Order: sequence, then structure tokens, then C-alpha cells
Amino acid sequence: MLLNSKVPSSPRKSCFRHIRTQKTTYAEHAGHALSLACHSFVTSIIFFCHAIYPDCFVKTGSSRVKELHEQMKGDRYGSSGSSSDEEDV
Repeated sequence: MLLNSKVPSSPRKSCFRHIRTQKTTYAEHAGHALSLACHSFVTSIIFFCHAIYPDCFVKTGSSRVKELHEQMKGDRYGSSGSSSDEEDV
């Protein structure tokens, strides 16, 4: 998805447009994004272990993906919603 990312034409004015559209602070956004990154990292290790030894983590990986999906689509910062054009985390 990185190849499809839009580069702001004026970095000073629109550098944190995503944060403003999410109605959050930089610290809240960073915390949420880092939480998702850690969750994804641990989940990838679980899938890696499952690939090598299929009897371990039989349902754990898919459960964690569902949790991650709910966390991503849910009320992220306690605000009343997100912008439709800013669905990326």
C-alpha cells in the first residue's frame, strides 16, 4: 500500500492532515499505531510458528487477526468517527 500513498504537495500544511481528520493528538495517534504494529508483529510470529508446526496456535492467529480488525475499525481515539477518505491507519 505504500506505493499508493499520496505525498502531500505542501508538507507544512498537510503533514498531519490525517491526525486532524481523525480528531486526535499526535501522541494518541502514535500510541494507537504502535499498538497495532506490536499486535501485528506478535501475530506474525504466531503464524510463523504455526506454519512450521501446524498443531501449535491452531486458532490463535485467526483470533488475533479478528481482534486487530475490530481494533482498527472501532472507535480508535474516543472520537465520534473517522473521515471516509482516511481509512488507512
